[in-house]
Amino acid sequence: MYRNINILLLSDSYLILKSLPDLIINYFKKINVFSEIEQFDQIMSELEKNQYNLLFIDEQYYQKNKFFLEKFKDKVFLVIINNNKDINLDDEKIVYLDICSNKNLILKFFENLTSRINSLNQSEEDENKELTSREKLILQMIAKGMTTKSIADNLGLSIQTVSTHRKNISQKLEIKTVSGLTLYAILNNLITLDESNL
Repeated sequence: MYRNINILLLSDSYLILKSLPDLIINYFKKINVFSEIEQFDQIMSELEKNQYNLLFIDEQYYQKNKFFLEKFKDKVFLVIINNNKDINLDDEKIVYLDICSNKNLILKFFENLTSRINSLNQSEEDENKELTSREKLILQMIAKGMTTKSIADNLGLSIQTVSTHRKNISQKLEIKTVSGLTLYAILNNLITLDESNL
């Protein structure tokens, strides 16, 4: 079960507000319920603060506020609650939950939803682990045996900035030693064996 996500639910349906949170809580960690449309501004504010990454929203609210929600498309996964089985979207971050489905279909929906969110999060994590061009340059210098001070002098950066880059490189690659970083640089064709400090 995927439990590392924050959720907002916007609906004015009593049944949805009473039943959906119980089902969602089985799959997710935190849910905040907003039941009145007057609070839509509050939801926009919460989304702007980047505190939530999954929004369950009644279709009527979605249609009415689609323009405002567009700017959060990259940050928030939308589940549009409706009672129409015939709606399909091509967007990988928007899905429809048919509230007229039977229990098995709804449970299957949540299993699929958690899988989709997991795969989106995994690809975002993989992107965050890629080294920037500056980090690759600094890694090359580290692998060639240069000290933090000499890298800083060479690139016109402060020692603190280079130290921060070194720390980020180690975290992204999950390699803590200079020899490990050097081996990584060689294996990924950032430097040759002759250029290395090995």
